[in-house]
Amino acid sequence: MADTVNPRGTRIFDRLKAYISLNFENMRLTLAEKIILLLSTILIVLIALILGGIAIFLVTLGIAQVLSIWLPMWLSYTIMAGVNVVLLLILLIFRRVLIVNPVSRAVTKIIMS
Repeated sequence: MADTVNPRGTRIFDRLKAYISLNFENMRLTLAEKIILLLSTILIVLIALILGGIAIFLVTLGIAQVLSIWLPMWLSYTIMAGVNVVLLLILLIFRRVLIVNPVSRAVTKIIMS
């Protein structure tokens, strides 16, 4: 009697093993999904920053050209450079509110979903 295998105990063990295996596979797929979502978000933000930087540069050149109608060319470009430096300083001063907090919320939202 002691040598016989309990079929019910074996069935429970097999089901438990399958359950653990499926949970592990689910965790792997969920992690892969979150990594893909995070990397795609980073890529979209980088592309938007590059295109936005190019747009700001071209708008700055256009405004400088318009200012050069009334002011000397060197002064209009200097004014636009000063405006860009002021915008950069504002961005650096408020980087936590403008950059860090939104990025941390987005990453947390991706990871916790």
